[in-house]
Amino acid sequence: MLGSSSYLSRVRSDSISRKSIRYAIGMVILFAISFSYNWPLSFLIIILGNSFLLGSRPTFKFAFEFVVKFAISLIFSIALSHFFLEYDVLYLLLIGIILLYIFYADSSVLSPLLKMALIILTLVVPFISLKSLSAGSFIGWVVVIAAFISVFTAILMFILIPDLESDSDQGHHGHSSSDEIPEYERFKNALKTFAIVYPILILFYYSNFQGDIVMLVYIGVYSSTPNFSKDLSIGKVMIIGCVGGGLLAFLIYEILVIIPMFSFFLLLIFGLTLVLGHQIMKSGKYAQYIIKGFSAFIIIFGTSITSLGADAGGKVYIRIIQISLVIIYLILALRLIDNIFPRKLKTV
Repeated sequence: MLGSSSYLSRVRSDSISRKSIRYAIGMVILFAISFSYNWPLSFLIIILGNSFLLGSRPTFKFAFEFVVKFAISLIFSIALSHFFLEYDVLYLLLIGIILLYIFYADSSVLSPLLKMALIILTLVVPFISLKSLSAGSFIGWVVVIAAFISVFTAILMFILIPDLESDSDQGHHGHSSSDEIPEYERFKNALKTFAIVYPILILFYYSNFQGDIVMLVYIGVYSSTPNFSKDLSIGKVMIIGCVGGGLLAFLIYEILVIIPMFSFFLLLIFGLTLVLGHQIMKSGKYAQYIIKGFSAFIIIFGTSITSLGADAGGKVYIRIIQISLVIIYLILALRLIDNIFPRKLKTV
């Protein structure tokens, strides 16, 4: 019995180490691609790739469907902007219907990762299209390219460093527990999430905020989280994640000011993701905090430091404040909606 227990423990340890190394190398590749060129929203490569690398091995069929569905959705979004942008009320209404469908869609129709990507696309492209239709189209195709790079980088890493045969890991690419949620409950959750996200889109649309795409992206990432509208404790995770991710972004920035070398930066990312990846793969009680914190770090760092310019440090502070405002809004709105919806919907 003791020998068997020791063997299983060793196998589990080997499996975690293998996944951690694969995750770290994959993240270094994604960071290298993202930061090699100063292209807009390139950090989405890291955001999407991070989710792929933390899940089970994506198949080529899944990757093909993911990219094709995403590209078709973008073409539809561009057409929508082209024909209806002048009619703002109708345009926002159509975008709202699309958002509600995405929130409502079952994981057998839209995988969690595709749902997150589509939410980001639906929030960002209309906002960019306000300034320029061509710019909106360009940004949309950048997001599609980011999705392509991230999923095929993940496939490459799973080929080079496959799981052990003993692994029975269930990743994020298959059907989630949402498949078992009754249709009414799924619609209620979608309606609650929609009621939280849609007002922000309207505010951004009519206020024409400048340089705040990062806030829309952050809202898209968090609103796509499974059970976002059901779990009030997510507020605690978001707050701790934002603080941790912000501090980490500032720390990495300060280190790079002292040693401004791209090779050193990638080495730093390798060590960081190796340590964090090991903790995540262990599925400990702090894993969800690490995942949210690292997502915040990617968004803060990725939108602040495409190059080590003089204002990069200031941008880090600005991004932390912006994301903090988003989190405060999401928590307050989630609690308000949670108090209103049960009374409203139970009478239906």
